[in-house]
Amino acid sequence: MSASFRQTRNILPMIRIPFKWRRSDCLYRLFSQNLLASRWGCCSISCLNQRSILRDISDLKISSVLRYSTSTSEYPPEAKVAHSKTLLTNKAFREGIAKFATQLNVNIPGERNLLAAFTHESFLLQNADKITDFVGFNEKLAFLGAQTARKSFTEYLFENFPQISAAEIWDLHNALLEDFVIQKAIEWDITQYALYYRQSKELMQRQTVLALVGAVYVHESPKNADAFVKTHLIPELTKEKIEEMLKLQHPKFILQKISVEKEHFPLKTKLGFQEEVKSRYCVNNPFIYCVLVTRGENNEMLGKAISHSLVSAEKKACQRALLDHYPDEFNEFQLTLDGDEFLKEENVDLGLNVAEQRVVELEKENGSFGFHIRGGEIKKKQTDKFLEFHYMSPVFISHIVQGSVADKHGGLKVGDNILAINDRSVEGLDHERVVKLLKSVSGPVSFTITHCKETLLADKLEQRFKEIKRKKRLAELSSDVWSQWHQAQSNQTPSRYKDVLKYHKGSSS
Repeated sequence: MSASFRQTRNILPMIRIPFKWRRSDCLYRLFSQNLLASRWGCCSISCLNQRSILRDISDLKISSVLRYSTSTSEYPPEAKVAHSKTLLTNKAFREGIAKFATQLNVNIPGERNLLAAFTHESFLLQNADKITDFVGFNEKLAFLGAQTARKSFTEYLFENFPQISAAEIWDLHNALLEDFVIQKAIEWDITQYALYYRQSKELMQRQTVLALVGAVYVHESPKNADAFVKTHLIPELTKEKIEEMLKLQHPKFILQKISVEKEHFPLKTKLGFQEEVKSRYCVNNPFIYCVLVTRGENNEMLGKAISHSLVSAEKKACQRALLDHYPDEFNEFQLTLDGDEFLKEENVDLGLNVAEQRVVELEKENGSFGFHIRGGEIKKKQTDKFLEFHYMSPVFISHIVQGSVADKHGGLKVGDNILAINDRSVEGLDHERVVKLLKSVSGPVSFTITHCKETLLADKLEQRFKEIKRKKRLAELSSDVWSQWHQAQSNQTPSRYKDVLKYHKGSSS
């Protein structure tokens, strides 16, 4: 029976449990085409670092500095894993979305087209038995909306601030898409309209806003989408605020420099706690991370932040530490992105990553990184209580091409597990999707990797077992006793004999 396995994206590191779709399922019939068409579109959204909302504060000393909102609760609202219980069949809910769109001067023809922008895939999966009509979801729209927002913001910056560099534009893009989009989502209270199940509220807010931009682009016009972004999503900027936004995109580097100057060390970040919210389906099954920033031998806490992403939580915690404990130093700090001492955030190690993990940066040479990968396959495992469960095997480097860019660099070796490509986790992705991701990236690419001898050993044993099994079946197919039986079995289930029949046909010809 042919089947398609849907996997999730985003958090580092994690292990996923696959969800199997069968053609006989109503779920498969409803969504298989839409899933296959739109799954890849969201990876760029997943690749964006997720952060909390920045806002102005009233302290006169740092009144111009954008600051993270605070919360007295252990889980700030934007980090809670939430789900909507409102069904698409609710007439009042549909009318509420239509009214909300009208208030924003959005005129998308067709109720279904509008609803798709507010509907996440997880909601459709959870309520498949209640949904009789086909309804789209917002992954591709969010991807299109993000690209539209980037284009509009770039044009705005070129027109109003022509002196800024390309690197600064990239940082400002991140600030816009990661911070101000969330701020606008909260102002609109967009979560009351978003349909999702067991997802990060912060992620759903961002995706819904960007999907609305994408829906305007598709169903109205690119011109209207550009006007929507410039009207609603681009804040009023001055030269001073741009400088603040740029500095807040590099909090680890700035915090480390200030700490060294003041001899406030050791400065380190550490994981406070981690909570996995188990989901019935494997759709963005989220983790919750808490990261603490401490200094000194007594581990005085400077900042704390919670997010669904480990990278995001560390960045938010460092931003909070800067603004709470070093406001004057932060205001006076002169950030030079092309300076000799400047380090990218991923290269500033404050101790959060475990020692076994490392980041290797490569750039393609002749369209290739120069290594082969294996893994990303559905595996079955049995516990000591004879309970079986499925998991996705890790993607690892199986071969490094001699003389290639990977070979010349020397930072990778056979047996390295690939945890992330840039900011995109590959945990839980199958082999085909990782290959597509490797082909899609360009420029300098950061690989988060860890070496695991167990993975390499297990793969060698599995390959050896497969070869023994293949030779055994090949011998049986050639024998007088077993050939007819195996031939009948191969006709019924050709997938089980696929790796054997090609050799058998070749030997018999």
